[in-house]
Amino acid sequence: MKKITLSIVLTSYMFGLTINEAVNTGLNHSYELKAINQEVNSQKYEREALKSNHYPSVELKYNFNSSNEESFIRGKDDSSFNANVDYNLFNGFIDESKISGANANLKAKKFEEKALKADIKLAIKEAYINLLKKIEDKKVAEESVELLTNQAKDATNFYDVGTIPKNEYLEVEVELSSAKMNFLKAKSNVKLAKAKLERYLGKKLNEDITKLEFNRQANLNENNLYKTLINNRSELKYFNATKEANSFATKAIRGEYFPTIDLNLEYARVGDDIFPDGKELFPTDEVKAGVTLNWSVFEGNSRTNRAESKKYITKSIENQIENLKEELLLQLQDTMELISVSYEQYEVAKEALAQAKENYNIVEDRYKNSIATTTTFIDARFYLTRAKSEFIQSIYNLHQANAKLERVLEK
Repeated sequence: MKKITLSIVLTSYMFGLTINEAVNTGLNHSYELKAINQEVNSQKYEREALKSNHYPSVELKYNFNSSNEESFIRGKDDSSFNANVDYNLFNGFIDESKISGANANLKAKKFEEKALKADIKLAIKEAYINLLKKIEDKKVAEESVELLTNQAKDATNFYDVGTIPKNEYLEVEVELSSAKMNFLKAKSNVKLAKAKLERYLGKKLNEDITKLEFNRQANLNENNLYKTLINNRSELKYFNATKEANSFATKAIRGEYFPTIDLNLEYARVGDDIFPDGKELFPTDEVKAGVTLNWSVFEGNSRTNRAESKKYITKSIENQIENLKEELLLQLQDTMELISVSYEQYEVAKEALAQAKENYNIVEDRYKNSIATTTTFIDARFYLTRAKSEFIQSIYNLHQANAKLERVLEK
């Protein structure tokens, strides 16, 4: 396992919307998160509904009949009132298993919610960082136009006095037109990147966003990071909770092999008018109590087959867990490699930018003194613009890589 040492922590140095504020705003706005949160609430009530089996069921019934005939048994009017109480004394612990399974399913849904939250958090960070990059790209494109505008003025003066031929003058004008087109494209890219971030925020972005820079060293050890990943990732916890729920479902099926025992209490009262307040020659009140035992001895191997089905579901979940661990390790390795390469590119780009600036200053001075050709000056400007773009690209590649690492580790 390799170790990488680099500077990756982000800090702000301008007033405006920070990346953390953007994340918080975006998470509060997200309809995806709101939707899955409602699913979590639904799971809670499903679990509570299962707990009702621990309580007795009570049923009240009133009946009144009126007839134009009367008999010895029943007069013209009669009424009755019944109260029934049923309570399950034993059912093979099926209710307990179902409640425990519902708790596990609720945990799984919460982990699913947490994983989605981490995905949305990454998407917001990437949109924020991308907007910063597009803003910097626009500045570079604008500077390129300014440089070529100044060069075009010099080229016009040189051409007017006959210092340079017309083709060199036209070469500068063509490059200036190209730079203006690139600037227009850069402006459009800023608008699109801003619109994407606004989509996550759920509102118009009417303030600047805070820039990011490096300010601290961090040691990245693959072994330690992989342990953190295994402990943190909600997707793994989701599968483990699902496996747990499946285990309780299996226990519920096995509970069907046991008999069920139910207690029944019944109270009855009759009357010979609208009020059940008793009848002559009949007992006014009647109380019954009974216990019912029901045992399903054979049901065509349904329980056995359903239990076997759950066993294979468990094995499937275990395979998915192992597959996910391998995938997460690959994600970690890819992200660490991206950070390593991005940091190396940053160092190279920083040096190249310094060299390009120095080269441009030298060639500009030689051009104004009619020593360097127009083509050489255009090339120097091109090298400087490219060096700036590559330097910006390397910086924001590191920011993006850091955001991805935080998602991989689910910090």
